[in-house]
Amino acid sequence: MYENNNSKPTSDSAIGVGCVVRQKPKTSEELLGFTKQPKETCPEIDRAIVKINDAEKGIKWTRNEYDVERLRSAITDIGWDIDGLENSFEYCRSQCQELRAWGQDWKDLCKKLIDKYEPERLEEDEGLPA
Repeated sequence: MYENNNSKPTSDSAIGVGCVVRQKPKTSEELLGFTKQPKETCPEIDRAIVKINDAEKGIKWTRNEYDVERLRSAITDIGWDIDGLENSFEYCRSQCQELRAWGQDWKDLCKKLIDKYEPERLEEDEGLPA
């Protein structure tokens, strides 16, 4: 990880005399100035599904319950089950928007490259819309 080159520190964040820390290589998105790839949302969706299922179970349980105190307790539990769902969905919404922007960056580049090197592929007769 460290390279001893017996030279003055460079702009690569030098540590000690003659030791240079190599910077992490840039991603293709960083090199091309694209939107970074968004984080996966499946774990967040899975958590939301569990919360919804737990709330549904609680609601079904209350249908045959007539004791007021037990109903109050169940309603409180259901409230805890659904707490934070709005934030989960807003997070997923923002990640979807980022995913669309990221995909559009790559689509635009792809179309430019095809237009430059194989323009006939973008003709409607070839099956790809222009």
